[in-house]
Order: sequence, then structure tokens, then C-alpha cells
Amino acid sequence: MRIFLSILFNLLVIALSKLSVYILHSLETDQELITQISTDFTDFYHKKIDLFQNYIDETSEIGANYNNPSIVIDVTKNLLIKQKLKNSARIFNFVIISIDGQTGGFCEWEVFSHISLSNHAKSMIALLSFLKWNKIGVIYSDSLYNFNFRNYFQEELLLEGNIEFFSIEFGNWLSRDLAENLISREIKSKGLNNILVLNENEGAEKIMQSFLSKNMYKEGFGAILDGKAIWGPNNDGLIFISEKGTEHAKSINHYHSLSILNLLHNIDIDSESIYTIKEKLNYSTVNRFSIVNIQDKIKKIIGYIENNTVTFKDRILFPGNSSSIPQSKKPSITISIASGNTNFNGHYLYYNSYYKAGSFFAMDYAKYVHFLDNFDLSLYKTDCSSDYYDHDFSYNCLLKQKSSLGVVFLPTYNDNVCYGTINDFRKLGLKIPLISDQCTSEIFTNKSEYPEFVRIMKSYAFHSNTLGYLIRIFNWKCAIVFYENSTFGLDMYTSFSSIAKSLGIDIVNDEEKRMLDPLYAPILYENYSYYIKNAINTQCKIIVPLMQPTAIFNLFGQLHDEGIRIGDLIYLLYLPIVGFYEYSLAISDKTKSNIKDLVNGSIALWQSEWVGSYGNSLVDISIGLYGKRIPGGTCPSFDAVMLGLHGIKYLIDAGADYEDPQLLNDGIRKVKFTGCSGTVQISSNSNEKTTASISIWNQIFNETLGYFDRIVVGRHVVGGNPPFSFIKNITWPDKTHKTPGDKRLNPDNCPFNLHLIQDSDAGFSLYYGFIFAAAFIVIVLSSIILIKVYWKEQLPMLVEKSQITVHDYIIMAMILVDFFQYLAMGPDISEFNSIISFLYNYASVNLSVLINFKGNPYWIAMITTFSICYLWLFLTLFIYLKIDKWKKFEIFNNVGDFARIITPIVGNLGFIPIAHILLTIFQCEKGIGNSLSESFMNHDCSIFCYKNSHIFFVTLSVITLLIYLPLSILCRPLWQNLNSNTNIYSNPPFLVAKSIFQIIAVVINKTLKRYSQSLAGFTYAIFVMIFIFYTKYRKPYNYHRCNLWTAISLVSLSWSLILSSIYYLVGIPADYKLWIILQFGGWLALIIIGCIIQWKKYPSLLYSLKGVEISVFFKFALTNRVELGEVIKKKRSSNYEAEDEKFSFDIDSKNELIGCRIEMSN
Repeated sequence: MRIFLSILFNLLVIALSKLSVYILHSLETDQELITQISTDFTDFYHKKIDLFQNYIDETSEIGANYNNPSIVIDVTKNLLIKQKLKNSARIFNFVIISIDGQTGGFCEWEVFSHISLSNHAKSMIALLSFLKWNKIGVIYSDSLYNFNFRNYFQEELLLEGNIEFFSIEFGNWLSRDLAENLISREIKSKGLNNILVLNENEGAEKIMQSFLSKNMYKEGFGAILDGKAIWGPNNDGLIFISEKGTEHAKSINHYHSLSILNLLHNIDIDSESIYTIKEKLNYSTVNRFSIVNIQDKIKKIIGYIENNTVTFKDRILFPGNSSSIPQSKKPSITISIASGNTNFNGHYLYYNSYYKAGSFFAMDYAKYVHFLDNFDLSLYKTDCSSDYYDHDFSYNCLLKQKSSLGVVFLPTYNDNVCYGTINDFRKLGLKIPLISDQCTSEIFTNKSEYPEFVRIMKSYAFHSNTLGYLIRIFNWKCAIVFYENSTFGLDMYTSFSSIAKSLGIDIVNDEEKRMLDPLYAPILYENYSYYIKNAINTQCKIIVPLMQPTAIFNLFGQLHDEGIRIGDLIYLLYLPIVGFYEYSLAISDKTKSNIKDLVNGSIALWQSEWVGSYGNSLVDISIGLYGKRIPGGTCPSFDAVMLGLHGIKYLIDAGADYEDPQLLNDGIRKVKFTGCSGTVQISSNSNEKTTASISIWNQIFNETLGYFDRIVVGRHVVGGNPPFSFIKNITWPDKTHKTPGDKRLNPDNCPFNLHLIQDSDAGFSLYYGFIFAAAFIVIVLSSIILIKVYWKEQLPMLVEKSQITVHDYIIMAMILVDFFQYLAMGPDISEFNSIISFLYNYASVNLSVLINFKGNPYWIAMITTFSICYLWLFLTLFIYLKIDKWKKFEIFNNVGDFARIITPIVGNLGFIPIAHILLTIFQCEKGIGNSLSESFMNHDCSIFCYKNSHIFFVTLSVITLLIYLPLSILCRPLWQNLNSNTNIYSNPPFLVAKSIFQIIAVVINKTLKRYSQSLAGFTYAIFVMIFIFYTKYRKPYNYHRCNLWTAISLVSLSWSLILSSIYYLVGIPADYKLWIILQFGGWLALIIIGCIIQWKKYPSLLYSLKGVEISVFFKFALTNRVELGEVIKKKRSSNYEAEDEKFSFDIDSKNELIGCRIEMSN
């Protein structure tokens, strides 16, 4: 019974007792913490506990007078007091609740209000693993607690083994600037975007502000903070790991207070014994955390971590309002470029895109060599400002994309667009650096005006100076200049005109006719036609177009339309344009075709590319990456991107923020590196490179591959010695290596510019009129004579053997000469048989082929022809008036002898050459205007037709033709009767018909042959065949052998005409051997056939004497006089049967031969 009563009494005591809670504090204790705990306990428990606050020090007695049960909350923060408190707890059995782990040793009565650092670290690692963050930056404060926490965390991570981390100590005392610098240097520079912050409120807020100011706190970024900072930073997307029950702490003291209350919630204050309380408090300190997410500025519990198991009950948001878990990946560094891939308002955005190909290679190269390997390097392509600038379009485009432009922007190559873009950037408050591969206007060189801008290339004004020096190096003294009406064009022109003046180079086209519209295109050709003609009229051969590439091509197109062809001009270009020729959509195929030859052999300047061993290695890498060499013209954009990347690396290495526009701009100006163009370093007092090497390109069209080869023939190095060096010979437009002169020489010395030449319809019509008039006269007159006089006349055939005379030889030779003259009137066979072509040109006196039949040679030939014609007329009259019979004047006899030889030759063999040459005086098919008086002679462009001296020569030619043609036709049958010392005679009908055939041949040669060689050949062959049939009906000669070979020659002529016509009809093959074999083979066959026929049917009826001196023989045969003793008797030719002979001469008193008798003995 006593025992029962004792137990009942004890239970009653317990039931009636309150829990006593003692808050022990010391001088080191924060008074606000005491107040916070007292307030929280009062709010939660009211009268169920007795709360005491006791100040103690190292000498105070502890525990002897404490009620039972008692809990002591230790906030003394004094190690000696803590140790004394533990000893008292073991004696008096009270529970100690400590708010930190600095206990000074183990005590079974001590409980910690916060979860152990080891369990805390494990819970955080569990969350990191759940989020799959395998690379993090750990920022911890310099407090002892956080230092220890960081060590536990590191130990647990080492055990985990799959998370890489970088730890950074962050002093809460740091100023904001120092804090931002630390974040840039230690976090941003390492490319860390997943962060764990072990810091209290003040430090955590500084850290988050630094992330915001350094533009890191955005989509793709993630930050987890320890719960001791949960009342501080309030950025959407932050994650806190807070001990369960402390999620709504408002201060560090509140945080501690809530952690204590969280423990006490797990005990029954009214009925628990001190032992039960102790056990429950120990159990309450297990690993339990809340995951708190800031969403819309509100702290929201979205999950829990219990015993290292992560559970989410709600969605999670990250910075940038993103629900995607930011992975531990490389942060992106973006460089934006005006790539120009989309058309705007019909303007082609091509050239800039072509130039920017080097930008893409630069990014691929940086990744290839692991440059800035902690970052994901990327290019952002925009069409906001490329080839064409429109303010509204550009401004609004940049406004929409400003957040995506990255840290550096590469603007267009176009100066006008570049200028507008810079202004748009300023209006929009965009301060990121601009690095241009070009934008070469001189205004952009000014660092004070454009501090945010740098460029890789020297200004094109520098290129202009180089062009000026090149002109002098080539010893040229003149230049034609065109420039566009833009800032770019004016800068270029100002620079070039200045250097030209200093070097003594004359800009020859009129000053007011040099400036063209910046949108110069074919639609404006008519407006600028006079400008182009003015330039061409200067006769200067050197042209320097200072315009954008499209305008240059259009200038070439108009020059072609004005008659300029390859070799007429030499083009010096400030940049190579052949890449645009090959790929540009802005140039029509017709324009490309027209100007291909004009571009061929041109000289262009460009920054030296892919130089040195480094440049060669870049080319090899490009081939490895793309399977082909990086195209020319792209090196500047490569160096522009690499300059930006080197500037970024400079800041990262210095621990500065590469996203700070001013810092990055300064870094870009400080770096120096080797690029594809050589050393890249921006001048300290300007916006361009300190050094420059300009390549001199020779642009040669490759017919096999169908594009232009860009051949580096020399270089201009600023400050070099020598400044210019040439490594290869230049191939000029004439495909030679000889430097041409600077004047476009007129080969015919025409008194006008060649581009003015046009077809003269009036001159052409009149020329053809004279041709057909001459033909009409010959045909009608010959037909009348043939029908009325000689139609029935036929000479008897030679049947008796006779001694051959010189006249007989001449007639035989005329058959061969006629053949070659006829052949010359047909298609040109010089393409495949130059030997025969040479023979027939000589036979027909075709001076147009044999000599440069223009200018003085032409007039010499014309005057010679006139002289021959009138000499022939004089000799003809001399004979027919029998002046040679005047025996009083011996000289008349000599003239008569000469006339008998010359008149038949000139009248017969000279018919085609004389008619051909005399008709050229009417050949005025070209002119400089539409009127007849503006036409000029084909063979002398200094003579305008049908005016001044030309009228005299036209009149003289008409008179000469009217005399020569009829008289030669009438006299042909009569000439052979003048000399009785001949055996072979031509039938008069044949001689007259031959005149018709010859004039038809001349007409075909001067008309049809000019338009179609094959048509002329076939037409001519038809008339030849008609003439063959006529000769079959009307024997040409009284000697069968001559008739045979005349027929053979006409058939051979037909064969050649048909063969050459087919040759031109089917096209000219590469191998001419077949045609030569066919031509000579046909002739050889006909000759053999002729020889066989002659041998079988036509024996020789003419024989010759042997041993007689040829000079005596000619005098004997062609004159009526012979000196005694000059004739030596010899045996006859072996084909004569007589074995001996005896000559007898009858001589008059004047020692003149009257007759000759030959007595033969057989």
C-alpha cells in the first residue's frame, strides 16, 4: 500500500508541475535572440510552461535550484559556461538545448536545435543529385559554422564521387563592388551556372545582387541557399533548404527560436517526464528539411527531404520563370552577327553573308582548339542590319532582339548600314562592343566619336592610297574614277584624289561626271550614259571604281553595253569581287556573261589572308572541318570573332566580368594575338589595327572550272621594306605578262572613240548597191556581147604539132592562177589548210589578209590599182590606135611589145583583184551616227564617207570601173589576136562568159560569205557547176589538154567549195587532219584522173627547143626583132622525131628578122 501511495503521489506531483524552461545567457549573447525566444515561447505555450531568463557567467551555480522537469536553452555562446552546464546536467538531470554545435564535448543530456552539419550536407547532396547538378560552385561565408559546414559538404561530396564542385569563400564584410568582382572572377569566369550558397542573410543578399548585376541570374541558372538566409533574398526561382519548421523565419534569431520550438512540438508538456522528454528531443533532430521555392515573391514549400529522400509536392520554378531544371552545363557566350540571310524590301542580303562565313569558322575553330572551354560559344544571327539600312526596320528589329545579342555584335560590311546601326544601338541603350570585319569608312577610325567600335581592316582610304601607289609603280599617269554618292564613296574618292594629286596621276574623266547613285543599277544606265561615254572618250585605260560590289558589276555591264571589251580597260579594284560574280543573286546571268571578260585580268586589293604557318594551319583545319578550303574574303570576319573571344578571355583571366560592355571594350583594345591576317592589335588612339598587310590579287577566269582564280601576286606591308613586293607575274587582260600602257590606243588612228561605232544602214545599203550595180553592168554587157557577137563563134581545135611559145605558157599558167583566184572567192579554208589559203590569197591579191589593209597600206594599194588601170587603158589604146606602128619612134615599138604582154594579163588575171579592190572604196558599213555622212570607210576610219576627199575617190572608182569592166570584157577576145606568136587561143564565148562567172564570184565573196561561209560555199559551188556544164558545151580553148585541165580545175574547185562548206556547217573540230586529207586527197585523185585521160586521149601537140638561151628565146617569141648571132642552133626536143634540123633567117637591111625557115632532114 505504501509503495502504491508513493507512486500515486509522484504522479500527482508531475501532473501538477509545469515544465520549467531556463534561458541562460551571458555577456556574449545577442539580446535580440533572448527576446525572440521569450516572445515565441509565450505565443506558443502561454501558461503551460514556466519561462525563466537567467544571466550567468563562469562563476554562477547552475542547476541546484532548477525545478523538475527542466529544460535549459543555452544561448551563452561561452565555451566555459557550456562545459559547466553539461556537468550540472549530469548531476541534476535537466536537458540542454544548444543552438550550435560548439559544445566543447559530448553530453548525453545535450540536444541540438539544428540538424547536424553532416546530415545537412547529405540532404543538400541528395537534392543536387535529384536535380542532376554535377558541377556546382559552393559559396560559403567566413564564419566558423559555414566553414565547418563546407568541410562536411566536401567530405560527403568526395564520398558521393559524381559531383564536381568549386568552393569560394565569401566574406560578409565585402563591399558590393568587391562582391561582384569575386563572383565574376570565381564563378562566371569558370562557367558555373549551378550554385550552392552557405551564407547568412546579409551575405546571401550581396551574392544574389552580384549574380543579377553580372547578368547571370537568368534562365539556365540555378541557386540553392541554406535556410539561414531564407528571410533575405527574394528573387523568383531561388531554392532554400530549410530545417522543417523554420521556413518562415524572419531573422537569424527567429530562425534559431523556431528550431527550438520545432523540437518542443514533439513532446507532451503536461505529462512527460524528463527522461521521456530527453528521448523525444533526440528523436526530433533527425534529417528533415523543407524545400522552399520563391514564386511571385512568395516563399512556397514545394517539397521535403527526409532521411536524404527528396519528395516534391508542387512544381518548381527556376530563374527566368523557367520550369526546366538548369543542368550543369557550360554557360553560353554569345556573339551576334549581322548575317544577312533574309531579303528586305527587295534588297539582296548576300555580300555581307558571304563575308561573315569567317565568323562561323572562328566559332568552330575555337571549339576545335578548346578555346574558352568552360563556355558554350555560339553565334546569334540577325538580319536587322545587313546589306541595306532602313531606320524603322533596323530599330524595331534590334528592339525585339536586344536581349539575344550577346556580349559582342559584328555589324555589316556596309558603311551606310554600319553608321545607322551604331546610332540605333545608342538610341536603344545597347552598349555592347561592335567589332566590324570591315565598315571601312574613314569616319569610323575616330575613337572619340565611336568608342564602342573597332574594326579588323584598315580603312578603304588606305586601300585607295595603295591603288594610287600601284598606278605609279606600273608607270601609269592617268586614271578614270567613278565613286558612289555615299559617305563610303566620298571618303574613298577624297583619299584617292589626294594621293593621285601628290603622285602626279591625272584623273581624266570630267569631275562632275564621276559620282554615281549608290543604288546604281541597269535601270539608271540611260541617266549615266553620258558619264560613261565621257570616260571612254578620255582614251585612258586605267579605271578605278570606288563603289559597292553590286554597283561595280553594274558599271561593268554598262561599259560592255557601250562597246568596251576585254583589254580595252584595266580595272583596279579596292576589293576582290569575283566571289560575288560566282554566287550573287543580285547580278543577272546575262550581266555575268557580258562582264566575264572585263573582270578577267583585273587587279584587286584585300587584306592579306591566311598568312604564315598559322594561316596555313587554319586552312588545313577548315578543310578538315568542312571538306573544302574556307573561301577568300572571309578572314576579316574570322579575326573579328577571335578578337571578341580574346577580349573575353582577357577579362576572364583577370577575374573581370566579360559581360560588362565597358570592361570588354577595354579588354578588346588591350589584347594582341596572331590571327589569319597576321598580328591583330587595335591601335590605342584609333579604332583600327596597328599593322596591315594588303594582298594584291590577280583575278583570272578559269575556263575549265568555270570560276575566277584569285592569285596573290604581291603585297603591300605598312612600314615594310620595301613596302611593295611582287611574288608572281601579273596576267593582264591580253593574257600576257607585259605591263600595258595607260592609254587605250586606237589601232586605226580613228578621229573618234571606238565605243561610238555603230552599224551604218545607209552606208551598208549603198555599198551593196554599188556591188550589184557593177555585177549588173558586167552581166548585162557580157550577155549582150556573148549573144550578139560570139554566140556561134568557135575556134578550130589545134591538130598539128607546133613549137610552144611564151604566150602558150602564159595561157597554161592562167588556168592555175584562175583556179586559185576562184578558190579565194569561196569560204575561208585557212582554218584547216593555211598553205592553200596563202597561195590563193596571193593569186587573188587578197591584200586584206596578206597585209594590214587599212590606212596608208590601203591607199597605196588603191592608188596602185588606179595607176594600173589607167596604164592598162593607155596601153590598150596605144595598141588599138596602132601607135606602136609609128616607125619614126623606136620607143613606140618597145611600148607596143610591152603592151602586148601586159594588157591581156591585167584584163584577164587582174579582173577579180581589180574589181575587188575598187569596190572597197564604197565599203562604209560602220559609222558614228545614223546619217550617211557619219559613216566612215572600213579600211580607213579617218575618212568619212561621201564627203570631202571620199567623194573624189568614189567618183574616180566609179569612172575606173565603168571604163575597166566593159573594156576588159570587150577586149578579152581581141587581145589574143594581137600576137601571132601563139598556138593556144581562148574561145571568145568562153572569155565573155568567164567575165560573168568572175563577177558572180566577187559578189558572193562580198555578200554571202560575210554572213555564212557554208551558204556562200554551196551557192558558189552551184555556179561553178553551171560554169562546168557551159565549158562542156563551149570549149574554153582550141587545145584539148587546156580544156581538160580547165575542167579538172573547176571540178577541184567544186570539191573544195563543198568540202569547206561542210566544214563550216558541222562546226570546227579540234583536229583538222581529216579535212586536209580530204582536200588534198580529192585534188590528187583528180590530177591522177586528168593525167590518165591526157595520156590516153590527148597527146601533146606542142614542143619546145632545147639549148636556146631563155632571154634570146623570149626576144624571139615576143618581139619582131632579133640580133644576128644570138640564136644558137640546137637539137629539137626529144619528143620530136627529126634527128637534125637547119635554121634559116631572113634579115632586112636594118638587121631585123623578116622570117625564119627550119629545114629538117629525117
